[in-house]
Amino acid sequence: MSAALSSTGEQKALLLSLMLANARALSDQPVLLLLDEVAAHLDADRRALLYAEIAALPAQSVLTGTGPELFAGLRGDRMSVAKENGTSRICA
Repeated sequence: MSAALSSTGEQKALLLSLMLANARALSDQPVLLLLDEVAAHLDADRRALLYAEIAALPAQSVLTGTGPELFAGLRGDRMSVAKENGTSRICA
């Protein structure tokens, strides 16, 4: 299906798959993957698939989001920083 005929969620999933493929292709060099507010645009199943793909990459990844519920499916080594009312706190 062409991107023009896809929903915005499907278009975002397509773009993410391209970004992840690029990160895999660069696996012989240090890779930092920065995904800003990406989880909010995906349903729970697609978020779980994204997190599994990120965990399989030999890369450091930084994801941002507006709420902890968007990262509930993450497993493994992770650190989060929460900011509320101008105060930041580190959450393991």
